Amino acid sequence: MPYAKVPAFMVKLAERESFSRPALRFAILTAVRSGEVRGANYAS
Repeated sequence: MPYAKVPAFMVKLAERESFSRPALRFAILTAVRSGEVRGANYAS
């Protein structure tokens, strides 16, 4: 995806309800690999 289209995509992503939405947002905002996202643990 071209960098210039990311902000609009993030807005559309925020409008959707899905289980994977937070994982995708995390991957986009931190530029981690998908395996790191899948292996992440939630810690409060």
